[in-house]
Amino acid sequence: SPRFLFNRVSTVSAGDATFRNPPSFMPGVGQLTVSSSPTPTAYMSTFRLNPIAEYETEALLDHLFTHPNTAPFVSTRLIQQMVTSNPSPGYVETVATAFTMGVYNGHGTGVYGDLKATTAAILMHPEARAGSLDADPTFGHAFEPLLKVMAALRGMEWSPTFGQPLALYKAETKIGMAAFNAPTVFGFYRPEFSAAGAVSDGLLVSPEMQLAQTPMLIGYFNALVSLIDRGLTARADGLGAYGNSFGNDDSSLGYQGVLTWTPAATDPVTVVNKLALILTQDRLHPNVRATIVEAYAAEAASSNHASALKLAQKLVLMSPEAQVSSLNSVNNQPQPSAIPTVAGGRPFKAVVVLFMSGGCDSWNVLVPHSNCVNGDGNSGGTDAPQGSYAEYSNVRSNGAIPFESLHTVDTPVNNVQPCGTYGVHPSLPIYKQLYDAGEGAFLTNIGALIEPVTKDDYTGDSGAAKQFPPSLFAHNAQQIAMATAHAENVNAKGVLARTVQALLDNPTPYKSELYSIAGNQRLLQGSRQDYDIVDRTDGIKRFRQYNQLIDEFNSMSS
Repeated sequence: SPRFLFNRVSTVSAGDATFRNPPSFMPGVGQLTVSSSPTPTAYMSTFRLNPIAEYETEALLDHLFTHPNTAPFVSTRLIQQMVTSNPSPGYVETVATAFTMGVYNGHGTGVYGDLKATTAAILMHPEARAGSLDADPTFGHAFEPLLKVMAALRGMEWSPTFGQPLALYKAETKIGMAAFNAPTVFGFYRPEFSAAGAVSDGLLVSPEMQLAQTPMLIGYFNALVSLIDRGLTARADGLGAYGNSFGNDDSSLGYQGVLTWTPAATDPVTVVNKLALILTQDRLHPNVRATIVEAYAAEAASSNHASALKLAQKLVLMSPEAQVSSLNSVNNQPQPSAIPTVAGGRPFKAVVVLFMSGGCDSWNVLVPHSNCVNGDGNSGGTDAPQGSYAEYSNVRSNGAIPFESLHTVDTPVNNVQPCGTYGVHPSLPIYKQLYDAGEGAFLTNIGALIEPVTKDDYTGDSGAAKQFPPSLFAHNAQQIAMATAHAENVNAKGVLARTVQALLDNPTPYKSELYSIAGNQRLLQGSRQDYDIVDRTDGIKRFRQYNQLIDEFNSMSS
C-alpha cells in the first residue's frame, strides 16, 4: 500500500544564527536497523528495505499523474500532434475522459491513463473523421519538417547505398528539426505559438508554424531538391552526413542512398495522381494537379521521363498540400502589397534586442550602490534600509556581487530614484560607457507582473486583492509576458511590433523595418509591417532552383 512521509519544517539554531533544516530524503543516523554485523553488504541490504527516497519520488509522480489538469493537458497536446492544432472543448473533454476512464468504445483496459483508449478517442472522434472539416481553414495542423522529410524518404522508397542506417546531418540548422536534438526543454516549437495574421487575429494557435520561417523553408526546399536530384548526400545543401560537400562535380551522387520509387506507367496524369496519393493523401487541388501534370509533360517531351519524374516529385513535395493537413483553398485575390514609407531624410538608427530567454539575472545587472534615499546601511546588518545595497546583499547572500566589483553609474539630477548611484555588473563595462555617454539607459520594473506583489499577496495571507498574470511561475508564459509587456493579456502583440506600428502610424511616419536572426519571435508579431527572418550564420538563404521552378510556383499558388 502507498506510504506517505511528512516533510516537517524544522529550525536549527547555531549560536545566534538560525536556519531551516533542509528537506532530507535519505535516512539519517539511527534511522536504519543495521544487523549485528554492519558490513557494507548488510547495510545496503537494510537500506534497500527502507526506500524513503523512492516513496517520496513515487508520491510526487502519482500526484502529478493524477492531477486534474493532466488528462486535458495531455489530451490537447496529443490532439494537436495527430489531428488539429485547435481542437474544440468537446473534443478535448472526450479524449480526457477516455484518458481518465481508460476505455473508449471498447478500446482500453479501464485503467487510468490508458493510451490505447486515449488514442482511440483521438482518432475515432467525429472531429477527426469528418471530411467536411478539412475545408475549414482553422482546422488541421502544419506538418513538422522532419516528418515531411521522413515521408518523402519512405514514400519515394529511399534505399541505402551500402546498407547503412539512415543518418541526417545538421538537420536542426537546415530545416529546424533533428531527431532527439530539441534546442530547449520545451521542444522544437512552442505549443501555444500563433502565427501572425489571420491565425493570431483569430486567437488560434499554429505550433508547427514557428518553424515555418524563411531560412528553414528555403533550407527544406533545398534539401528536397538535393535529395531528389542527387540522393542523400551533403552536396548542394543536402541532409546527408557524408559525401563531397564542395566543388561542382557530382562525385557524391547517391553516396548514402537514392530514391528508388518508379511509376508503373509514364503518362503524366497517372504519374502525378500516384505521387499525389503517396505524398499528400490525394489532396492536391485541381489547379495544383493540372500545373504539375503540364510541367511533367513538357519536361518529358524536352528531356526524358526520368527527369520529368524528378520535377513532379519536387513540385508535389513543395505543394501547399504537402505542408498542412487541411484542404488547399485557392484564392485568386493577390496578396495586398505594403505601402512603402518614405524615410524623410531622418538619420538611420538601429535598435538591437538581445532576448535572454530567462538566462539573464537582472537582479545582478543593476543593483543599488550608494547615496540611497533611505540610507546606505551596513552590509550584513539585519536592519538594512529598504532599497539599499545592504538590503540587496542580505537578500542575495552569497549570490550578491561584491560592492567594490561594481561599475558605478549616477542617476540624472532631476530623476528621482531610490538611490543616487547604482552598480552595474562587472562584466558590463561597455554598457557603463554607453550610459555615461548618454547612449544607454536602464528600464526597470517592467517584468511579468501586472502590479507589485509580495509572497503574502500571492498566498493570500495579506488579504489584499491583487491581480496575477496567467501561469505566473511557468517559464514559457513568463517569456511571452516579457515579449509583449502585457502580462495580463496572453494574446497581446509583441512590444517591438507595437513600437514599429506606432512609428508607421505617426502623422509623419518613420520608415521602419523589423529583422530577426532568432526565427519567429513573439516580440515581432502584431505589426502590419512584415518582419524578415535572416539566418544567423548564412545570412540571406537562396533557393537553389528558384529560376527553374518559379513559373510552376506562381501557377500553383494562383
